[in-house]
Amino acid sequence: MNYLEETKMSKYRFAQESGISISTLYDIIKKEDYDIRESNMTKVSRGMGIEPFELFQRDGKVLVLQNAQEIQLIQEARLLPPEYQLVMVEYLHSLRKIAEKQK
Repeated sequence: MNYLEETKMSKYRFAQESGISISTLYDIIKKEDYDIRESNMTKVSRGMGIEPFELFQRDGKVLVLQNAQEIQLIQEARLLPPEYQLVMVEYLHSLRKIAEKQK
């Protein structure tokens, strides 16, 4: 959504340029927990004129999964109800703080 606002591009034009269906684009924009398929991620990045990995950049950092265990962790987390996901994130933050104190 930020990209569309910054470039003053309409949703319809972005859908045409990226190759993603307009209904899928609306789902991505409106549903915070929408599960975007890899093929649609590629289309979104193409429409933005960037590489797919750049969609995962945050504050100049790139999120790259390093092993199968990280992928499994994410898959398991996605199966949890939203309220349990929040508990899990809080738990991970607490574990990290404990680990930092032990250094």
